[in-house]
Amino acid sequence: MRADGTDERLLREVNERHGTDFHIRREFPATVNSGALLVEGSDGERILKWVATARSLQAQRNAQRVTRALAAKGYPVPKYEHVEPYGDGGYVLMTKLPGEPAEFREHALAQTERVLRLNALQYRAGVLTSTWPAEIVRGVREGGDGYCHPEAMRAQSPRAAALLDTLQQLGAENAAAGGPTDGVVHKDLNPGNVLAVGAHVTGVVDWENSTSGDPAYDVAYLWFCIYDHEDCRGPLWRHLLGVAEPSTIALYAAHIIIGFVSGAIAHDPEWIDRRLDAAPRALADIAALGIGVDARQRSAPRFPE
Repeated sequence: MRADGTDERLLREVNERHGTDFHIRREFPATVNSGALLVEGSDGERILKWVATARSLQAQRNAQRVTRALAAKGYPVPKYEHVEPYGDGGYVLMTKLPGEPAEFREHALAQTERVLRLNALQYRAGVLTSTWPAEIVRGVREGGDGYCHPEAMRAQSPRAAALLDTLQQLGAENAAAGGPTDGVVHKDLNPGNVLAVGAHVTGVVDWENSTSGDPAYDVAYLWFCIYDHEDCRGPLWRHLLGVAEPSTIALYAAHIIIGFVSGAIAHDPEWIDRRLDAAPRALADIAALGIGVDARQRSAPRFPE
């Protein structure tokens, strides 16, 4: 818990507003503009998440809308019971799903198959205004979307800078691609956000970055995120080929790889080499689809206006 007593003050305010009697069980690791607590009271366990900015609070309100739409289709998601302003930002009180983060190792195939079945429920479930795929193209070109930090790759090393050139060229050449625009896209479908009890996937959490677009993006995201897990990579790739055109996969991969590599540079340096090592192998998969992925012998990437 934060040493300045902020967590206790927030919890007192929540209990006063909603007539609850929660107390803090434990704290989850905080990100830059948010943090979360496991709280418990006579109504059971809840997750209490605080956010520091009005923009982050709006993202939580969007997550509330998205999860309501998904829950109506039978998708296991937390119920965002209260999304309220507090201080300069706000808080969210939501139900706690059972399970722990999926590792996609011991139960790789069963968990992968379940995630793909859930992904099918995301089609035609979008409730937010769609800017798809323009938001993906913009992220590849200039970053600024919270995922892609192109200049971090440019400055990190010649290897990272060369990879950035390749990925931006790939994005520019496939910028006109893009699948459905009316589905739900989680945009951060990593194993930490997929909960499971043994082989059974119990739900997906952390929907505050979600948008309306093509759910195939989430499959591509998980494919690269766990690229080293061979038992998972194959089924994810085969599914992706069945739901997206090669040019669409190429565009999504450009955004995703820039996001993972530049995110490692900015936040998790111990992951840099692993992400840089996976990128050429992933690009080779895309090249096998007949998509050009070599930035050499090409002019600077030109994105559509």
